[in-house]
Amino acid sequence: MADIFISHSVHDHKLASTLVSFLKDAIGVPAASIFCSSLPGHDIPLTVDFNKYMKDKISNPKLVIALMTPSYMESWFCLMELGAAWSQSHKTLPIVVPPTDFSVVTKTHGLTQAWNIEDHNKLIDLRQVIIELGIKLEKRIEHDWDKKRTQWKTDSKRLINKLTPAKNVSQFEHQKLQQKYSELEKEHDILVELNAEQSNEIEEISKLKDKGELKAHRRNTKGNNLEEELNELIKPISKIKPTWMNASFFIDIIMEHYSKPNSINWYDSDIKDMVERAIQSNFRDSDAPHNVIWSGKLKPLRKALMEIDKFANEEDLSHLDCNIDPTDRDFWEEHL
Repeated sequence: MADIFISHSVHDHKLASTLVSFLKDAIGVPAASIFCSSLPGHDIPLTVDFNKYMKDKISNPKLVIALMTPSYMESWFCLMELGAAWSQSHKTLPIVVPPTDFSVVTKTHGLTQAWNIEDHNKLIDLRQVIIELGIKLEKRIEHDWDKKRTQWKTDSKRLINKLTPAKNVSQFEHQKLQQKYSELEKEHDILVELNAEQSNEIEEISKLKDKGELKAHRRNTKGNNLEEELNELIKPISKIKPTWMNASFFIDIIMEHYSKPNSINWYDSDIKDMVERAIQSNFRDSDAPHNVIWSGKLKPLRKALMEIDKFANEEDLSHLDCNIDPTDRDFWEEHL
């Protein structure tokens, strides 16, 4: 009777073969003590009944090693072997092989401690488990152990990368792929629409006769977009204003960015309270003339204002119906 039963998918026979070689050559497990159905010398003899032989072999091993690869998790026969080991309370070592998720261990084998095959530090724990089970071992020297362990690291990594991928995906993965597909479809539709717009634009431009017509065309087609872009740049600024600060006081702060500060009327109790609150909140300096502190909480405001300045300088906004000069207080009273 074999002491160690290797439960594996036939698709993973190369990885199973490498594991068996490690057990024999590195740890010293005798060949006769290992059953692995896909390997010559460790497999099922001719003329015997396959199912009965497999049932006999898994009836009383000292250790069942399960190579839990994607192919293994999709094989009903492999899961049946795992169930048989569990039902007979056999000592079982689940070896989780990526991309199989570690959660499958708790789903199939409860709280049994498993080994991630990529954690090579666990090789010494594997040897210790086999020794503690009382399996009679052939003598191996430490040099054999070190050499075979190094070879295992190289061979197992190569074989894991070549494993047969899963044919099925989980419901969760399927839903993720469906969502991704829907997003790509929407992106595709947008790109098709943009391409159509660009084609129409090229066709319209090709009909123009001179630079004057081209300039007028660009002004007409770009105007609405420019106004939308300007409004998008202004939106974040209105969100920066604290709830305790009124719009007029906030615009006073903005105008200091354009070197147009408003004098503080200390005789107005509301303004006085606002200034004192701004000083306490580190929006304004505590020393006269109580300049705006741009390096702290108002750093996002300064950055947003600079974006608007850049936009106003680079684009021709003269054809827009709204106030287009951010250095003008009326501009901010209109937009905030």
